Amino acid sequence: MAEVMRAITERGPRSAPPVEVAVEEAPLLPEGWADEVPASSIHPLSAEPGHRLVLYRLPITTRSRSGAELEENVWDIVLLRLSEAWELPPEDIDPRP
Repeated sequence: MAEVMRAITERGPRSAPPVEVAVEEAPLLPEGWADEVPASSIHPLSAEPGHRLVLYRLPITTRSRSGAELEENVWDIVLLRLSEAWELPPEDIDPRP
């Protein structure tokens, strides 16, 4: 996870607001939730510029059939959420060839 964040933030814009990252087991969902369980969330920080990205371990791991797929899912989720926070297309911040 740390490698993914480091690689993406090195490619991201220097003026991009910081992003805190947390990992939780699963999201707290309201009773009667019928949609797919989210694998992550991102929210603006309240006291300072930046965002907080939360990755939910159980939804991510249960959607991955192998270690390689888990790694790919983490990459995709982090790219998508950082692109939302930074208002950039994911391909502009993806450091992979």
